[in-house]
Amino acid sequence: ISFDETILNVDNNKDLLLNNNRILGIDLNPNYIGLSILEFKNDNSYDIIKTFSYDLSKLTNKFSNQNKLKYETIEITNKIISICKHYYVKNIAVEELNIRSKDNNKGKNYNNLVINKWLRNLFQEQLNKRCKSFDINFFNISIALS
Repeated sequence: ISFDETILNVDNNKDLLLNNNRILGIDLNPNYIGLSILEFKNDNSYDIIKTFSYDLSKLTNKFSNQNKLKYETIEITNKIISICKHYYVKNIAVEELNIRSKDNNKGKNYNNLVINKWLRNLFQEQLNKRCKSFDINFFNISIALS
């Protein structure tokens, strides 16, 4: 099945006026996804509009069904777009994570969770695709830790 995103854009964005000063920040973790909606002011201050979190811990244990995790991950991206439309959010920022498959010396369960169970690439691909359909800006943000 394929579809033309340009056709979707025409119908979905007719009456949607998004606020360019609002950004939805996403904190990705294997067991949780955290969301914060901020509105920036002209003086570089901001207001926190709303926060959300999604608990995936029951879906990432070693006995969980991978198909159920994929389905729920995709549904969360749909919900995030609905939240953006409801709060008129124009921008989404996701932390850019560069995690290589390796032994992190934190145990077998940790490695399995981070390397095998965590569907961060699926999440980002699905969210980016949906952002394009609704003319929402999607940014990967590199965070420098010192």
